[in-house]
Amino acid sequence: LVPAELRLITALIPENTALQRLMLSGAKIGTNASWLSTAIRTGRMPLVEVDLGENGLSLQHGVELVSALREGTPRLQKLTLSDNPICGVEEGGNKDEYSSACVAALCDWLSGGACQLQTLRLANVALCGQTRDGNGSYQTQAAFALSEMLRGGKCKLEALDIAACKM
Repeated sequence: LVPAELRLITALIPENTALQRLMLSGAKIGTNASWLSTAIRTGRMPLVEVDLGENGLSLQHGVELVSALREGTPRLQKLTLSDNPICGVEEGGNKDEYSSACVAALCDWLSGGACQLQTLRLANVALCGQTRDGNGSYQTQAAFALSEMLRGGKCKLEALDIAACKM
């Protein structure tokens, strides 16, 4: 999507009270993710599935979107954030600023008790600090946070996709 198209969509989304699935995989939202976060945060849509895979979402965008989803999508059951550098490490050596902040925000939401999320896709997000092409250095914080959250018992996840995360 070009910015004007995304701006239009995000302006219309808050007015919609029937939208259950928001499928924006590959839409190249990137630096305009805050528009989507603002639209989602209103909480008027009965979203049960959101696919934001392969959108160039950075660590900051990921944290912002998780916060918006937590506030505005109480019935969300499926979330895809795959193929985004939400852990701060990008393929091609472009960026290597690892942080587990986005995963920590997800874990906090999932273990809060009110979260209805059943499927979480985090494939190829440099969960352990390395991309598929080897950029970055091995880290354990995000994987440890996920394992602790899963062990906690409050999480309702039934499916977790962490493929291509160099565990």
